[in-house]
Amino acid sequence: MRVLRKYWNICRVSLIERLTYRADFFLATILRFLPMLTTILLWQAVYAGANATSGQQQLSGFTFDEMVAYLLLVHISRMFSSMPGLAAGKLASHALDFWLTSEDLPRPENRVMVDRDGHIRLHYTPNNLDAHNRLTRKLRHLLNYIGCEPHLLPQNAYFGKRIPIAGTGHQNGTIRFGQDPADSALDINCRAHELDNLYVVDGSFFVSSAAVNPTLTIIANALRIGDHLLERLGAPSAVR
Repeated sequence: MRVLRKYWNICRVSLIERLTYRADFFLATILRFLPMLTTILLWQAVYAGANATSGQQQLSGFTFDEMVAYLLLVHISRMFSSMPGLAAGKLASHALDFWLTSEDLPRPENRVMVDRDGHIRLHYTPNNLDAHNRLTRKLRHLLNYIGCEPHLLPQNAYFGKRIPIAGTGHQNGTIRFGQDPADSALDINCRAHELDNLYVVDGSFFVSSAAVNPTLTIIANALRIGDHLLERLGAPSAVR
């Protein structure tokens, strides 16, 4: 009896879901064509008024039939152009997002350069991909146990996608620090190797991009450099 009740609940919930989708589709279809119908009725009234007052059959060289044909063409073109967005919205309403972040390991070839013409060139090759792939596989494994929709028929899909380089949220590593001027622009106190009074304390000093938000690390380093400057300038202890 319990087994039958379980399958009855599955069928009932699935039926409700399908009817809800059909109702949404029907309502969306009506709302999609309602503006076009309203516009046609409006132009019909305009042409009827012009014909009644001055006997005009055309407005700006267009008959009513030509105007309706133009409106239909425009509306249908807009409808087809928006269909991918409609499908994406329906998919998004049944989707659950996860954000996976893995670390970029230091790689000397990954850098921002300026060429002879003054153009900025970005050289970037993804690395540490094995660790990232393991993380992705772990997520996919855990998805089998989170039980988001225990009463629905099991239907799921995983769409993995990497954010392109243009989606960078925390630029760092462009003025790396280190002890050797040959492979770093700043020393360990974030002072330029070749300029005594230049310090850089934003995310540029990072050797690489970590897998977490760098803000707290940037703040902590800025406080460290501040203490270093106070000590270097001989500030009294009360100021510190």
